[in-house]
Amino acid sequence: MPPEDHSRVRRARAAYEAALSRAEQAAATAKSQTQTDKFVANTTDPQSRLLKTRNGWVQGYNCQTAVSDDEFLVSARATQDTNDLDQFVPTADDVLATAGKLARRTGRGDLTVGVMIGDAGYDSTANLETAGPDRLIADAKGRTVNTRAATDPATGDPPKNATAREKMNHRLRTAEGVTLYRRRGAMIEAPNAWLKDRRGLTRFARRGLTAAQAELSLAAAVTNLLKLWTKGITTAQIRTT
Repeated sequence: MPPEDHSRVRRARAAYEAALSRAEQAAATAKSQTQTDKFVANTTDPQSRLLKTRNGWVQGYNCQTAVSDDEFLVSARATQDTNDLDQFVPTADDVLATAGKLARRTGRGDLTVGVMIGDAGYDSTANLETAGPDRLIADAKGRTVNTRAATDPATGDPPKNATAREKMNHRLRTAEGVTLYRRRGAMIEAPNAWLKDRRGLTRFARRGLTAAQAELSLAAAVTNLLKLWTKGITTAQIRTT
């Protein structure tokens, strides 16, 4: 008989065709799952996002806060961004707007923005070069910044052909730069702790970005008012000091 009609050949062909069919079905299933994964949404709060934190993944909002030198919250914004890179400029704009409003309301001319200090989460060429207030933005954790300043201190101006990142790292290795950057942790972490531990803002009670922003703004306002009260600051003092 012809070879293709032999029983062993027929069994081998049937097994081969069955394997091809299973492979095609598996590929179709994988493609369907991949397409579905691109459009996953949280049905409880569709505006929230999946965020990676030091304690794992959470469904929520990325909140941006900025504080003054005396630890008053001057900006508190709930965002949908999964990281901080695109939030430096909006935060800087909000801080500038708040400083301008305070200056107009109080009639004081010294309420200006000096140096904005950001951690490595804001490290990008765009954030280093964009117009706005003077800034210090690290590209590593604080201990790395301190180690660089201690083991390879810098003085004077950076090289003329240095990149924006190299110029910033040079400044962070100077005595002035590293001393100023060291203040970041205490300035921002204390108010953040007050929001979470004292105001209980570890989880938003309502759904949606607008509602989350309202809760964050209320907690920040309460924190600032309590700080004024504990310091015994009066309205007259705010206008004159």
